[in-house]
Amino acid sequence: MLTFLFSCAILFPVFCSNDTVQGKGHTELHVLTYNVKFLPAILLSQHHHPIIRAKYIPAALIADTVDVIIFEEAFDVTARRRMIRGLRKQFPYVVGPANKKAAFKYCSGVCMVSRYPMRELGEVKYKECVSYDCMARKGGLLSEVTLPDGRKIQIAGTHIQAPGDDSIKIHQLYQLKALMNEHKTAGVPQLACGDFNTCRTDKPLYDTLIHILGGVDGPICGPQQCSSDHTSNDMEHYDQQQNLVDYLLYCHDQPPVLTERRIIKYQHQWSKKHKDLSDHYGVKLKLVF
Repeated sequence: MLTFLFSCAILFPVFCSNDTVQGKGHTELHVLTYNVKFLPAILLSQHHHPIIRAKYIPAALIADTVDVIIFEEAFDVTARRRMIRGLRKQFPYVVGPANKKAAFKYCSGVCMVSRYPMRELGEVKYKECVSYDCMARKGGLLSEVTLPDGRKIQIAGTHIQAPGDDSIKIHQLYQLKALMNEHKTAGVPQLACGDFNTCRTDKPLYDTLIHILGGVDGPICGPQQCSSDHTSNDMEHYDQQQNLVDYLLYCHDQPPVLTERRIIKYQHQWSKKHKDLSDHYGVKLKLVF
């Protein structure tokens, strides 16, 4: 267990501050990526009850300081609609889910909500998949958010292949980057966010991820260092793994003024045995640019 703890913490030194950055022309934005595990409700054996949890997730998110949210694994239609309906007053702008079509396969499970005007720029369906991931049209979604000061930012959300050979993940990353490049606009930063199913400790794959997307990662502030934590999350109890697999990467030629990443435990006692609202914790980026 200690090995997993250190593997999440030692790769990057953590320098975090509660200071507010002051400066003319600076824009502050809070972006969250959150894998909600809304697997289809018909999978009763999973005991994950997405429709029940969807009732409580909106209040937990609204109570936090968040401007844009990228959801992954929002597959179940009823749970997804209930969650978005609960967020609608505070987050009136919705895009996705990506790759939603009338057929036997599920959508990508990736969708976004925003406090600020947001429009969809495009989506991509990944060409390669393996195992149970092939039950969904996994891919990426790209949106553009217009901030109150008129500045814009493009946000890509994705959920990369879980099992299988790393080559499949690499091909998917190239497809996501192609979508981002297609809509890249001079002077407009991009974020690449989501569940990349890639641990920081998996150096060859993690370094390849950063290289392909051309993004900048950063330290996690606070004591919780892993977004997938089977030692503390009460929806995951079958092993002792602890990993950071959910990222928000800043992709732009000009460095930001400040980035601060924190892992957030969204909780509500939704059953006698469970208070964690998903099997992943949320990862939030405070961005000043």
